[in-house]
Amino acid sequence: MNRRAFGRAVALLGGSLGAFVATPARAGTLTQDERDALTRGEVVTRPVDADLEEGTYLGGVSYGIVEAPAPFVLALLRDVSVYKDILALTLEANPAGRKGGDQLVYFKHGGRLGSAGYTMRIREADAENTIRFWMDRTFDHEIDDVWGYVRIDPLGPSTCLATYAILCDLGTVYRVLFGERIRAFALETPGHIRTVAGSLHRETQTLPLP
Repeated sequence: MNRRAFGRAVALLGGSLGAFVATPARAGTLTQDERDALTRGEVVTRPVDADLEEGTYLGGVSYGIVEAPAPFVLALLRDVSVYKDILALTLEANPAGRKGGDQLVYFKHGGRLGSAGYTMRIREADAENTIRFWMDRTFDHEIDDVWGYVRIDPLGPSTCLATYAILCDLGTVYRVLFGERIRAFALETPGHIRTVAGSLHRETQTLPLP
């Protein structure tokens, strides 16, 4: 999906999903029920479908509270080696060089019934703590498109809100056979960030002083 098409997707979704906007949402767009769920340690998810000229996209936006400082989580997300732990169904996540100032990462997702590979372009966090990613179509790819972002908003000195948004065009076969399963797994990403970042941060707090 090009930037213009993604903008149309955002506009299409705006009426029913106020959190999925061009500037990623902060906690202020969440309902009280969603805030309560986050406080209980749950991941809040909002599924999204977008039928565009470029293809049929599915995905959504999800939120989770992470018990680690925002700078710590952002630093962690620059490490390609953690992607297999925070992205469900990931079989491979390997650095593939750089393009401009962006990191290229080759991904392969799947399970015993099949897999699909593609190369993702990942942009460093901007001034609003947002990491953007999109599939680079100049490389071989076994799905049609992926686009999204991760945003880390500080909630205090030791906690933050992880927001994960994704739209993907899996192609007809993958969408029909695995679309809802893939969506459900993808939208659990803030929970995986919470587990991995929280565990690693606790370890740093218990290390003996030199």
